[in-house]
Amino acid sequence: MIKNRFADFTCQPTPPPAGVPMGQRRGRVFRDRPRWGLAALLLALLAAVVATDGAADPGRTAYRLHGIDFSPFTGTQDPNSGARVDETQIRARLGLLMDGGRRQADWIRTYAVSGGLDQVPRIARELGLKTAAGAWLGRDPAANEVEIRGLIRLIDAGVVDLAVVGSETLLRQDLDPAALVAAIRRVRAATDDRVPVATADSYRKLLQHPEVITAGSVVMPNYYPFWEAVHIDDAIAFLHTWHLRLAAAAGGKPVIVSETGWPSGGAAIGPAEPSPENAARYFLHFVSWARAEDVPYYYFQAFDEPWKAAREGSFAAHWGVWDENGALKPGMQAVFDGATLSDDWTPTLRQGPGAPEIRLTEVPPIGGHADLLGEVRHVNPGEYNVAVYIRVGGNWWTKPEIDNPAIFIPRSGQWRADITTGEGDERADTIAAFLIPIDFAPPIVLGASELPEALAAGAVARASAVR
Repeated sequence: MIKNRFADFTCQPTPPPAGVPMGQRRGRVFRDRPRWGLAALLLALLAAVVATDGAADPGRTAYRLHGIDFSPFTGTQDPNSGARVDETQIRARLGLLMDGGRRQADWIRTYAVSGGLDQVPRIARELGLKTAAGAWLGRDPAANEVEIRGLIRLIDAGVVDLAVVGSETLLRQDLDPAALVAAIRRVRAATDDRVPVATADSYRKLLQHPEVITAGSVVMPNYYPFWEAVHIDDAIAFLHTWHLRLAAAAGGKPVIVSETGWPSGGAAIGPAEPSPENAARYFLHFVSWARAEDVPYYYFQAFDEPWKAAREGSFAAHWGVWDENGALKPGMQAVFDGATLSDDWTPTLRQGPGAPEIRLTEVPPIGGHADLLGEVRHVNPGEYNVAVYIRVGGNWWTKPEIDNPAIFIPRSGQWRADITTGEGDERADTIAAFLIPIDFAPPIVLGASELPEALAAGAVARASAVR
């Protein structure tokens, strides 16, 4: 039997649909948020070794999660304020992931080694869990040094199966890419690559900084359709589209979803509604996608954490599959019972063959704050985005925001854009929308008198309205 440190999470990527180019949301704790190379043969062999991962077997639940993001803090315990956990509490929280002594997940992922969290990997191993152990990196060099050294010690102790050097460090802008790359390389060198090493960050940040992808031995993106105001109906299609693009950019390295989830309560973000029903639906939908596409993952997260609400907003306390007391939330059991949904995430050609077309179907009047609505025709939505610009007082501006200028097109081909995200936007006299390939970066326009020529050259269709 072949053994390898990658064996429990390596997957064979699903080829993108024909025509897919190969080419901010938020921060939870600090809010502002392919092709195969030399290892192809080994990875193919390893895929056969792990083909039974998550399958049913006697004496266990019908399906076991690949991995789940784990934090043992409860109640008002806030690690940002120096809260610590002891072994008793860690064992109690990990014990909640067992169903009559049977593990509900194969892996857990942690975020730091300080505050007592350095005990988690050892205890998890005793319970039969593998650990993706994290070192929290922020803006304090001294604290970062403690975290990095602590992670290396845990690797040397043989209780870490994957090392995660920083979590959304780029998204929070706590470190620049060069400093993060140096930290990743330091851990890899110090441990002689005995375990896979990577950082975890927003998929957008990883795509923007390929040097960070190169630095790790695996790639660990976070996907949050909720944070990007994507309706629950379109959430997995959104994730699928971006995962294909990131897998293409990974250069043959395994891509592991390090975080994704949907809150069961709190305030909405546009059409993204938190609710118990939507949380359960997203959980089942995502796991169905991961199983069908053979993608390893860590689901966010195990338990609700009330302490987060004060720092991050009402929905921040409601990301758990289990509530804060360890009770499985309504609707979540379906995943563990082995239920799956059929493929409704792969986009297909809209309105049949023909010249690519974009239309504005609902333009709000001057003074209104409703979203701009539109549709695309004769294209596969998974291959394109929409870029929208408005003219106010004779000057053009990118919408909805400069951190996220490319608008996702759902499988239906019907898209929406918030065009009143700045002061005075409701007075715009002209609106222009461009249909652009997904690997085309729309130019950022901040008060220019004319739209750049590169935009017209890169787009395949355009629509405009004068109000």
